[in-house]
Amino acid sequence: MINNLLSILSITRSILVSSVLIYRLAKKMGFNRVQHLAYHLRNELKLMNDHRGSLKSESQNLLIHDGKVEEFRELCQKSLERRSLNPKEFRILGNDIMGSIGHISEACGTRAKALILGLDSNKYYLIYSKCANIHLVENYLSEYFPILQVSDWQHEMLRTTKARLFESMNYFDEDAKARLNYEYSTKVSLAWNQMQGPGKPLLTTTDDDLLYAQEILNELDSANNYPYIVLHVRNTSSSIRNASLIDYLEMIELANDSGIGVVFIGDRVQIPEKISKLPRFLNYSTSHLRSERADVALIASCFGFVGTTSGPTWLASLFGKRIIWTNAIGHSAFTYLPNAICIPKRFYKNFNHVRTLVSFHEMSADPQVYFAENILPEYLSIQDNSPLELKETFEEVFLSKSGKSDPFLVRTEKLTQSKTTISKSFQDRYPRWFD
Repeated sequence: MINNLLSILSITRSILVSSVLIYRLAKKMGFNRVQHLAYHLRNELKLMNDHRGSLKSESQNLLIHDGKVEEFRELCQKSLERRSLNPKEFRILGNDIMGSIGHISEACGTRAKALILGLDSNKYYLIYSKCANIHLVENYLSEYFPILQVSDWQHEMLRTTKARLFESMNYFDEDAKARLNYEYSTKVSLAWNQMQGPGKPLLTTTDDDLLYAQEILNELDSANNYPYIVLHVRNTSSSIRNASLIDYLEMIELANDSGIGVVFIGDRVQIPEKISKLPRFLNYSTSHLRSERADVALIASCFGFVGTTSGPTWLASLFGKRIIWTNAIGHSAFTYLPNAICIPKRFYKNFNHVRTLVSFHEMSADPQVYFAENILPEYLSIQDNSPLELKETFEEVFLSKSGKSDPFLVRTEKLTQSKTTISKSFQDRYPRWFD
């Protein structure tokens, strides 16, 4: 291509020389049109010379990039060899997984458990240019996986040339059927409970993070001397996973009355005054101490966790926290979340002015409609958890009196069909959901 351009340039120079001669002749004759022609020819020649220079520059850059890619591959291989790993036998967890705290917790957590239990013979490597929480990866997950942070173009080049090695977090296959990663996650979690003991955490909070969490609590409330739960109510963009914080008012009041603090994390949202004035409600979401490390430290150190279908809920599970999984949607049909009591959102079909509750069986038969984050069909409506459901489940999980059954150990045949434990409050109110 460059040779062709050089030929064109030679021809253009000849034309330009001729044009100059014509221009000098035309100037004597007073032809302004020829003067404009010579002017434009000069500009075109300059542009072509500039273009040729950029082509050379791009060629040199490509050669440099190729060398760096090869150097990068050698770096990966040496890093793997230092850890006694065969680079031909490893799988890569890249940006698709590392870019979300939920994906990190679910994908990496499941694989770490499977490796410990001997259910997975693959070698995994965390290679990323974007990471939702580097503190979590470097201080906790690095115990189970080699990690390598790279630049954006290095990640893209590696993903392009070694795509078959990259794990994916796509939730549906080409036929819109739920992928097996949900079933695999449930299989691993149940095996973990059986072999390691119910509720045993994968990750153990470091002493440094315990101290750091206490520093944050002291900043939020200097008089804090009470256990606390972490509350996360997803409210990002437009999603059927979102919920309204005001619905949690009665639950937060019950926690306050029971001597339990509530640390609110997540995006900055308008806190209803009825909630913000409660003495043990601590709004970390607007604190200047917000950081990736602080997010992990607070969840890792809490007494319990209440959250929606979002990343922090999965993170709390890795630390073995008791969880109320509120307004659950999507994963609730496929995944067993250890230590969690679940309160699903409810779908209703609306035909001929008749409103009918959709059962778990119906949802499971058509997961792309009920669990993908798309726009719901017009005949479907969705109902969030009621304040009473949230309050009663909080009491069930965190305030159960001695002598009552531990809800985390009660798993009837009715409950196991959804692979997660559904709150008693929900069971009593909506028995048809289990049909």
